Amino acid sequence: MSSESPYRLTQVAELYDKDRFSGKFGEWLEAREVALYRKLVKGEGSTLLDVGAGTGKLSIPFLLDGQKVTSLDRYPAMLEVAQRKSQAVGVQGRFVEGNAEALPFPDHSFDVVTSSRVLMHLTDWGKALDEWCRVSKRTVIFDYPRLTSAALGDTLIKRIKKFLGFGAYPYRVYLDYQIISRLKKNGFHVVFADNAFLLPFAFHRYLNHPQWTFRIENFFSAIGLMGIFGSPRILKATRTVEGRYEA
Repeated sequence: MSSESPYRLTQVAELYDKDRFSGKFGEWLEAREVALYRKLVKGEGSTLLDVGAGTGKLSIPFLLDGQKVTSLDRYPAMLEVAQRKSQAVGVQGRFVEGNAEALPFPDHSFDVVTSSRVLMHLTDWGKALDEWCRVSKRTVIFDYPRLTSAALGDTLIKRIKKFLGFGAYPYRVYLDYQIISRLKKNGFHVVFADNAFLLPFAFHRYLNHPQWTFRIENFFSAIGLMGIFGSPRILKATRTVEGRYEA
């Protein structure tokens, strides 16, 4: 996103926080994602960096779990909302304005680095992933939309809308080997991978019935399609050697 993104505005950040996971499906989706990230973080250490923290979707639950959390985002307005929300539930973290592709921290500053719905929007995803690995002592946990999934059609539609002058934010999609090879060059290997959905989010938002979403997606998983076409893919990778990517 450019520096002129609407997310730099406080009123937009507040609206984003209210609407991003609204409705029955939205609430269910948020709870599902947060629960998975909390599970993956558990036991990996006490210091955590949440990259692209936004209004605190992950940061605040991590704080409630007793983690020492640094929330990083490029938009101060988003962090202001996150800070207010954390104070409202009686927890306090560290909130830092910064670039996900050039983190303002020394090597191995955190036990864990997490990121949700961020890699897909970055200009230089490889550099960002290098940075996340650089500042992590042991673990990185993040997600990305796959080229083999419905996300490809979704982002193509968004690109057309943007070209025609409509408000849309296209994003990047990836092949699994691109991500895995970059992690490997940084000295990390994948220890967990999960694909969230086969059908587009837009379908499930329209359906707005979590129980039916669960049944439909479980069916696709049972017949083996989720592993091939599911997205977004959530990865957990751990450090194996003192690696650092060099082009």
